[in-house]
Amino acid sequence: MSGIRRVVITMLKVAFTKRGRVFGVAAILLCCPLSSALVITYSEGRWPPDWPEELSPYRAQAKTTEIAWPGNQENVYEIRFDDREEFEKIWPTILKLKSDGGTLQFSSIERPFDEKVSWFRQHFSQAEPIVRIRGLVYPAWPVTFRGGRKLVPGPPWPESAKWATGELPEYVTASQDHTTWVPYLADPNTTWLQYIADPNRHASKWRARIDIELVVDGKIIDLNRIRLPADTPIIDKRKSPAKQEASQHHTEWISQCIKRIQSIKPTVRNERSFSELNPHYKERAGAFYDIKYVSPSAEALFKIADVRTEQMRETLNILRAFVYEWLDAYVEGNGSILEAQVQECIRKMDSRFDALFDDLQRKQYRIWRDDASGKHNQLRFLMSPSGAEEQDNAQPADEH
Repeated sequence: MSGIRRVVITMLKVAFTKRGRVFGVAAILLCCPLSSALVITYSEGRWPPDWPEELSPYRAQAKTTEIAWPGNQENVYEIRFDDREEFEKIWPTILKLKSDGGTLQFSSIERPFDEKVSWFRQHFSQAEPIVRIRGLVYPAWPVTFRGGRKLVPGPPWPESAKWATGELPEYVTASQDHTTWVPYLADPNTTWLQYIADPNRHASKWRARIDIELVVDGKIIDLNRIRLPADTPIIDKRKSPAKQEASQHHTEWISQCIKRIQSIKPTVRNERSFSELNPHYKERAGAFYDIKYVSPSAEALFKIADVRTEQMRETLNILRAFVYEWLDAYVEGNGSILEAQVQECIRKMDSRFDALFDDLQRKQYRIWRDDASGKHNQLRFLMSPSGAEEQDNAQPADEH
């Protein structure tokens, strides 16, 4: 359990005491913006150091999601691949991580707009080939129950944690007397719907085994080219070919609509100002840029400048401030912006990051800022002298 996880759980314990109700509400409000309801994401692979050394080079292209809420405790690691040979080379090593009795799950690529996802699933991308490793809480700190009894949520698991078949379940929970671990689902044949309907079910569960999921695209992750263990339960949740094709057509249609909207340019008449012709332009364009450009740019900056958790929110605020100050100048200029105004927006952003970052981070920030390719700094088109022209091609639809 990470430091953040321990603080959050301690605060929640106080929250459920009589005297701690007010403090508990404050604690939950404080935690939510930082951890998205106790789901904490890091832009790197923070798996245990005793995992195979061959995985170390992939930490930079991985993501870690720590799930720490009363009903579920586990870590999920995602490794993205854009090269088939690279994936096939490391696949045997990844397969060794799976626990005895662990499952191998297949799911389909889900492009944006394919279908709605639950609040929980939105933390996990399906838009590209990914290996998703569902692992145990790490680091595994002792869990303290009433009466001072403590249990460590990690191996070696006691025999009581296993089913009668000798298999290790996906999740375990504490026994009623809090002296040992027992299966969360008492019987391997019990379905989740049956268990949810049980009023005496356990409130919390901890992941006990490592399962692996492959987000299959058929090109980079091609099931016909890799070894699948014969003794492993396989859960195939891929869409049927017909449904995959329908989703792809839907995605292409959405993309074409967005391109048509972006191609619409305002016709500014001399007798009417840009703001009159485009009411609420700054708010609409700002919201569009926040999703399309600010978020991926911030994620890249987090990695390049090694942004610490406590700096992430302010980093986002600074990037948003730059966008809205740029849009202010653009609207005031009736749909155009001077290079001097662009440089002033950049100067303000530089000043804010200089105050937030240490010396090394400042240097790394400037590497990100000056990324001419736009691969890491997707806001670069607003920072160039021709930013106004490029901005016309990147803006959302305007109302006339």
